[in-house]
Amino acid sequence: MDIQVTGWRNGTPKPSGAGYGIRIRRKDREKYFKHVGSFINVQTDKELIKVSVSHSFWKNCNELRNSKIGRWMIENKLAPWEKNKPPSMTLRTICKGRFRLYK
Repeated sequence: MDIQVTGWRNGTPKPSGAGYGIRIRRKDREKYFKHVGSFINVQTDKELIKVSVSHSFWKNCNELRNSKIGRWMIENKLAPWEKNKPPSMTLRTICKGRFRLYK
């Protein structure tokens, strides 16, 4: 199943990729991440990234934050972006707790 996600950044993202991540819609969070545990695996075209699922992810911060995802976004010209214009990406469900991220 494909999930549409958008880029996320905190106030001061860095060229290292720190401060970036992907935002999951609440309805998709409830549907596809319900019982994944404290981390998930996200496969990009280059690597498999272990991403922590924070307690705040289940409240009102529905972002998955990881510097390796940020570096992938920078390398693929998805970051940085203009204010209020985050890039759209596709997160494909592979199996429970494992996903594939596409431009």
